[in-house]
Amino acid sequence: MHAPSPWRVRLSVVLKRIKAESGFCRCPEVLFAACELGVFDLLAEVPEALGSAAVAARLGVSSRGTELLLDACVSLKLLQVEVRREKAVYENTELASTYLARASPKSQQDMLLYTARTTYLGWGHLAARLSGGSGALAKACMSLYPGSQVTVFDIPDVVQMAKRHFLFPEDERIGFCEASTGDDDVR
Repeated sequence: MHAPSPWRVRLSVVLKRIKAESGFCRCPEVLFAACELGVFDLLAEVPEALGSAAVAARLGVSSRGTELLLDACVSLKLLQVEVRREKAVYENTELASTYLARASPKSQQDMLLYTARTTYLGWGHLAARLSGGSGALAKACMSLYPGSQVTVFDIPDVVQMAKRHFLFPEDERIGFCEASTGDDDVR
């Protein structure tokens, strides 16, 4: 077994710290969006905390969307908010300054952005693999999750029976895979 690469270990540590400090990292999209827009970089560069309108103007994005994103980052403990003169101002937490701002020598932003554009997107296209049987579970899955793709995976006799007994009008969404037991005499 190979040892994990150093970047995987660092990324794992960063994500565990975010999860530990926020209670649960439910919204990777928030983290990815803030990194992509440069929120952590901007807040690391400025001498004092900024309001959401100032962040939006500097990044060239929507004021309302920026306010929602910044508040989501606060809930994940990536940013801290303070009210000054009846206006919310935002700044990086130590975690964000250390791991999410590009200028930091410990920054993991490039790896997070790579993950956002590759691995994370792949989960959205994950095809369900279901144990074969009659195909009823596959059909139920397709009804519950209309965007899904399913594969009936079983020994050849069972797969053939599923093909014969079920009409699958969504043929492009369902696949069949015949598996060998390794010993065709054993059933």
